[in-house]
Amino acid sequence: MVGDKIILSAILLGAIHWIWSVTDVVTRYDLNPGSKSFWLILVMLIPPLGGMIYYLMKRKNVSM
Repeated sequence: MVGDKIILSAILLGAIHWIWSVTDVVTRYDLNPGSKSFWLILVMLIPPLGGMIYYLMKRKNVSM
């Protein structure tokens, strides 16, 4: 059914976003160990919301 495919797609995209968020937190070099631990715990414990909050709060590197 169409509804099942939509739900499966949402779950797959959510899993990809979660893996991407964890990888981004782990590979960031500009975070101090305390911040990195905080973000990693947040993203791991609250997968759907933690990744979104991380990307909303992440500082952009802007060069002028």
